[in-house]
Amino acid sequence: MKHLGLILAQEVDGDVSLHIQELKSLCATIDIEVPYVVTQKMRVRKPGVLGQGKLLEIQQALDARVSHIIVLQTLSSNDRQYLTTFFPDRIIMDKFEVVVHIFEKRAASSLNMLQVKLLRLQMEYANLAGSYESYSKMGGGGKNRGQGEQQLQIDRRHLQRRMGEVRVKIEKEHQKNQQYRDW
Repeated sequence: MKHLGLILAQEVDGDVSLHIQELKSLCATIDIEVPYVVTQKMRVRKPGVLGQGKLLEIQQALDARVSHIIVLQTLSSNDRQYLTTFFPDRIIMDKFEVVVHIFEKRAASSLNMLQVKLLRLQMEYANLAGSYESYSKMGGGGKNRGQGEQQLQIDRRHLQRRMGEVRVKIEKEHQKNQQYRDW
């Protein structure tokens, strides 16, 4: 099933048309058709990829069938949070995530699948920081922390543990593959 996407891009250092064509090709690999592209010339990179006025304009004119917002530039956790406020019902992705989806789609061996899983966990870990603003930051003082800080630390530890487990599985797969080669 084909999904519809919209590419957002900042033009900071000249023409980005070749990069946009490359991203459209990558999106086609994971069944996302990209009929819409919005660029904005900027002198410096801004949070949220485009200016607020441009994002509001896109939000109002956006086709309801568009399910993916794909960003040419790499997204920080703050960028992702910012775009999610404008497009709450859309999947927000950057070029790196599109490439990871391609690897995931083509992973054939259990080792490849584990490597993609580790990469996804690392991406999730990197994007944790901006997603806890709704939690309280106030604590009682001393060793007490606010609820947001506690939840962030809990989630980080959980992801670190899961990443460690996947790394162990990857190492076992490497050892198993080595044994088959030595046979």
